[in-house]
Amino acid sequence: MPCPAIEGRRPGPVTALMCSDVAYGEMIFDTHHAHPVSFRLAERVMRQRLLFVTDAMRGTGEVDGPSQLGGQDVRIRDGVVRLPDGTLAGSVLTLDQALRHALDAGMSLRKRRVWSARMPSPIWGCMTGGPLRRISWQISRFLMTGFRSAKSG
Repeated sequence: MPCPAIEGRRPGPVTALMCSDVAYGEMIFDTHHAHPVSFRLAERVMRQRLLFVTDAMRGTGEVDGPSQLGGQDVRIRDGVVRLPDGTLAGSVLTLDQALRHALDAGMSLRKRRVWSARMPSPIWGCMTGGPLRRISWQISRFLMTGFRSAKSG
């Protein structure tokens, strides 16, 4: 089921979420579930309350072809997962791919690194740091190093 549109007279749940000062939003930023312009809007309005999720299914990392999602037949083609009727179904997105899409959409590498490392902390109750925060920074550093290597190669 597609996400309701933002409309002037009927703002809907997406607008309510984006206008909340306390709610966190999740985005499957594979450029199929969400357009880069929608990402930019959500990122500007929600800032650090916008989180990436993958909605990844077992076909993640496999070649194009048939797969299953919750007992339903699906087809993976060019990184998009669809039911036989053409409806989007799950994703094969990985978090490093979501990061690349964010950078391609204009988010600075520095901002994304800080966002990646700090954002899960309040949700998981780790506001003051600790082991989770250190691990988060290590993961962020690894992603940045791998991304830079891929960009320069």
